[in-house]
Amino acid sequence: MEGLVRQGLVRSIGLSNFSRVKLQQLMDSPTLTIKPAVLQVEAHPYWPNTALIDWAQQQGIHVTAYSPLGSPDSAQMLGRDPAKSGSSSSKGVAAAAAAEGLTGQQPQLMQHPLVLDMAKRYRKSTAQVLIRWSIQKGTSVIPKSANPERIK
Repeated sequence: MEGLVRQGLVRSIGLSNFSRVKLQQLMDSPTLTIKPAVLQVEAHPYWPNTALIDWAQQQGIHVTAYSPLGSPDSAQMLGRDPAKSGSSSSKGVAAAAAAEGLTGQQPQLMQHPLVLDMAKRYRKSTAQVLIRWSIQKGTSVIPKSANPERIK
């Protein structure tokens, strides 16, 4: 990929779904000459990925969050408990879900009572509230929808 940058075929290098360990191994590689510019990872209030995002930002790597509206199947698919995501900045939704006993089997993020309340209070859609959450963390976002009405 570095060769493509040198040839002027791409401007920068981006990575997706690298853990901090894998990213650190890459950064420590003696053959690395061009640092990755972007890291794309899943991030939303149920899975804030705070430690990885903070670390990447400290390294000068921009983070793009995918699934900012939630990813109902990823927690189950990956066997992770969203209530144990280790985020202090996301206490609201994740903590509220844990307090309600909604670990593992949580409602879709866009239907979470706290998100619905915030949307109503600020006169925004739930998607706007969740995208704003990601932007306030300093990430860019890539929302996705399978709903034809939302895609329009």
